[in-house]
Amino acid sequence: MPSASDLTIHILAAVAEDERKRTAERTKVALQALKDRGVKLGAPAEALKAAGIRGNEIKAARSMR
Repeated sequence: MPSASDLTIHILAAVAEDERKRTAERTKVALQALKDRGVKLGAPAEALKAAGIRGNEIKAARSMR
């Protein structure tokens, strides 16, 4: 069974934290670039409306049981 010292675990945790920060920063930069180009982000309004209607139908059907 593999084992790791406290130092190894600490180093791996630090690397993982750094990667998380870098990924978050790249994501923010990419989203801002899309916004600057005028790309509309998020789900289409029609899809959200349809999902809301379907959710209400399911709630109504469950309340009739």
